[in-house]
Amino acid sequence: MEKLKVTTILTTYRRPKRLKRAIESVLQQTYSHFKLIVLDDASDDGTREVVMSYCDEDGRIEYICHKKNKGMGANFNFGYQLIDTPYFSFLSDDDVLLPNFYEDSLKQMEKYPDVGCCAGGSIQMSEDGEITKITLKERKEEEYYEDGITEVMADDFPNWNSVLFRHEVKKQIPSLSLDAAALQDFDFMLKVSLDHPILLMKKICAFFIDQPTSFTRLCDPMTHWKASRFTHQEVIVQMENFLQNRFHAICLKRLYFLAMRHLGRGNIKIAKSVIPILDQEDLDGVYYFPLKILAGASEKIPLFLHVLSLMMKLRRLIKKRVRKMRFHDYRRVYWKWYESF
Repeated sequence: MEKLKVTTILTTYRRPKRLKRAIESVLQQTYSHFKLIVLDDASDDGTREVVMSYCDEDGRIEYICHKKNKGMGANFNFGYQLIDTPYFSFLSDDDVLLPNFYEDSLKQMEKYPDVGCCAGGSIQMSEDGEITKITLKERKEEEYYEDGITEVMADDFPNWNSVLFRHEVKKQIPSLSLDAAALQDFDFMLKVSLDHPILLMKKICAFFIDQPTSFTRLCDPMTHWKASRFTHQEVIVQMENFLQNRFHAICLKRLYFLAMRHLGRGNIKIAKSVIPILDQEDLDGVYYFPLKILAGASEKIPLFLHVLSLMMKLRRLIKKRVRKMRFHDYRRVYWKWYESF
């Protein structure tokens, strides 16, 4: 029997009818090796009876009812601590998953084993079916981002109900932020994107129901502002380190390619002047060792330098040809317009 791969944390409070729809959407997944943990935030209506009727029929469902109301953020965090499967997702009781969510997301995440999450498209609509937004609809079928924080902040990024996360993200993020309040999902996804590449999948995976009585809609403006400021400050600290490291890597890469350009033109002395800098700054040796080896060989073996120069010229010609092919249609469409000026 295949081990359970996915955990879905479903939080609920006094919405038994909507909760039933959410549970059904999980049970109808085409990928069946999952467990669903329903966290009841001390409801005093028919919620328990609804969930227990499913538990009696399906052993993949776990039900936990808190004795006292914790609040939405604390409830999600409680569930976050229970996750022990390779993948997980979050779901609110008024939202609905499409049957393909687990299966399609897992295929993509197994294809890209380094990503921290895979975000599918979602349809945002009112309870009466009026569509107000479709996320990721203008994207390609799949988009991989090594530095995905700007994508998380994009207007078309989906709510976390259509995002499948990898368990490894918990190593850097041991708990969900309670101070982020209504921005808890946004805060979490920002943190994930800072530490891991992310994958966007255009295919629709969930419905996000925009309830007039939802916590996000009814959140006190000052509470929301404080949460925004908290998330801003918390992420800025993390981004500062991230951006410093990223900028440093970009500078080293450009320095290396400048040195290689000079080396290809026979300016061995200029190329070698970069080696001490890379020796000190390039801790992983990604650029230091190749440049040191190539510059040393070029200095000792004139024929090697000649062959290296020819290979670099060939590389430039190939890149030029590829660019011409890629942008042919754009040139055909826009060139006449450009020439008209």
